Amino acid sequence: MLPDSLKAGTYYLRAYTNLQRNFGDDKLFVKPIPILNITDKVEYTGEPEEEQLSDQLTITTDKQEYKTREKITLTLQLKDKNGNPMAGLPTGQVGNFSISVTDASQVLKVPEWGTIEDKLTIRKEEINKITNLKYSLEYGVGFSGQFVNDKGKPEKTLLNFMQMKPRNVLLVETDGKGFFQQAGLNIYDTATFYYKADKAKDLPYGNVRLLERNHPAIDFAQPDDKINVVEAGSVQRIFSEYEKPKDVTMLKEVEVKARRIDPEVTKKTKSAYGAPDVLLTDQDLGLEKKGYPNLLYYIVGKVPGLDVRPDIPSIAFTRAGGQSISFQGGPLVTVNDVPMAGDPAQTLSMINPNNVESIGFTKRVNVLYGSQGAFGVISIFLKNGISEQTQTAPNYRTLTIFGYSKPGKWIGPDYDNSKVDHSAGDYRSTIYWNPEIAIDKNTGDKTFSFFAADLESTYRIEVWGVARDGSLIHFVYHVMVNSN
Repeated sequence: MLPDSLKAGTYYLRAYTNLQRNFGDDKLFVKPIPILNITDKVEYTGEPEEEQLSDQLTITTDKQEYKTREKITLTLQLKDKNGNPMAGLPTGQVGNFSISVTDASQVLKVPEWGTIEDKLTIRKEEINKITNLKYSLEYGVGFSGQFVNDKGKPEKTLLNFMQMKPRNVLLVETDGKGFFQQAGLNIYDTATFYYKADKAKDLPYGNVRLLERNHPAIDFAQPDDKINVVEAGSVQRIFSEYEKPKDVTMLKEVEVKARRIDPEVTKKTKSAYGAPDVLLTDQDLGLEKKGYPNLLYYIVGKVPGLDVRPDIPSIAFTRAGGQSISFQGGPLVTVNDVPMAGDPAQTLSMINPNNVESIGFTKRVNVLYGSQGAFGVISIFLKNGISEQTQTAPNYRTLTIFGYSKPGKWIGPDYDNSKVDHSAGDYRSTIYWNPEIAIDKNTGDKTFSFFAADLESTYRIEVWGVARDGSLIHFVYHVMVNSN
């Protein structure tokens, strides 16, 4: 929602990936968005807009005309270049599409200033020609930083990051100048990580400085076509309650009753692979009182058949029959049932025993993890209290990482629901919006419904998208809404 205090003018929406930056800033998607004063309106030219059809996409409606507040049902069908429904695909999506339905009398057509048809200018063959990427590909949310020691000097180290919600453990090695990059995270809003360097003992050692993301220069060209705007003399924006509700509905109090589960039973059964062969807990052995530098030193001699050598470091289960441990791999280490990549001994050496609730050791082959569990599993569960900084080990520092913004949910009326009060006027200008249409890969179509508003008008249905075969699709369709 744009506040009425927002200054009128041309605003810009820019979207890009790191891959696109390798082709130059002129390849990035930039769309000018004109914002008018609340008493201004676009001058109506009187020229009717022509429908734009597609050979690959068809839209059918259950009726030709609709009444106000009547349900409108649309069906989108995607076809291949031969005219057959794009269906029966074994894997993946049939394409990516978005749809908007607007009241054409309230939302007048303005110049596009560039669409997906002329902005999607990077082709697959161009990507294949790139040998050296100045800007690396990114998957998920990432961050980069530099580690400096207690004297403020960059230093090479191994950082142990622990994310609490959801539980996750990352091992990151910095280069000689202390720099590192981490990607592939799935974070919404913000996430807190606890971290420590490999030299941290009783107190934290060093610090991580987050680096600013490198952004393209902000240099937007003014749009060539100017919108003809006239002063209407009155407020042109009508807020609908479906866009900005006056109040909220308070839910009735719900009381939840339950019995506490025996913690000993939970410890023995919560592991994804079942009960371990050997289970060590902090209550049984007093992890906090032992003063071990890391978990690898702690488990020396604790488990029969487990060969632990912190000085090398190495760890492996010995098997019956005189098999040499030099010919078998190390066990899989999991933290809160999340498999850890990398050397298992190195992973254990980065975990503080004070943060551990229990350790399960399974010597047998674990088919759940496939080849990863061929040489046994060491399953570590962290204490629940570790999410509070006051209860974490004193040698950890914290870091806050920003993730994806949570997308807003489209809200529209449901006039079929008789339990809701529908006495308020419905003057929506945007009737329906869906930025991600999932077309059924088995049938090649998608059917969905929404309700008309109170004003007689022509509704403009517009679809943009890219089909699986790479075809760019733009479709414009109109339906009539009358009061009779």
